[in-house]
Amino acid sequence: GVTDGMSPLYAQSATVRHSTTGQFEPSVSLIGFDANYDAGFGDFITINGDTIPGNDLGPNDTMINLALADNLQASEGDVIILTYSIGGSLGGYGQIETRAMNIKYILDDSGKTLYNPIPSFGFDTYNIFVNIETAQEMFLEPDMITHIKISNNGGIESGADNSDNVQNITETALAGISGTGGLGVDSIKQ
Repeated sequence: GVTDGMSPLYAQSATVRHSTTGQFEPSVSLIGFDANYDAGFGDFITINGDTIPGNDLGPNDTMINLALADNLQASEGDVIILTYSIGGSLGGYGQIETRAMNIKYILDDSGKTLYNPIPSFGFDTYNIFVNIETAQEMFLEPDMITHIKISNNGGIESGADNSDNVQNITETALAGISGTGGLGVDSIKQ
């Protein structure tokens, strides 16, 4: 085969406010991931240098990247408030919801922590990671996925050599499935 891993994600945009400092970020990516499937992409690295799979997050736990933590003046154990819209139409807003989340880990700004499925308005990547089930429940979309990460065979650099081939194979496979007309394949590493 040409790939050695796949991982479903559920990603949406949100805003976040620190519950104590009041610091605010208007555009963050909330990324729901499945730690079992995502294991093929390596571990997360905390700011302390520890490697963790992220499989110990509870329904109100999160991991955030260091750039976001610095912006919010946040530490592990702090509470952040997410604000997000559910049920809106394309380009419109639906019902506004909020959810308090405990920061279990702050992640180093490296590796898969910087995966950015939703382009933001700023120059920094601000990611909030939660269990995929938590993200799906927040947006009232159980079993929904918005992205699938695919890992090519090979290492970090040599795997990129196969990106065009994997993209073509994936597009061909999707073309044979009814109802996938709106799906696209983007090659991240070239």
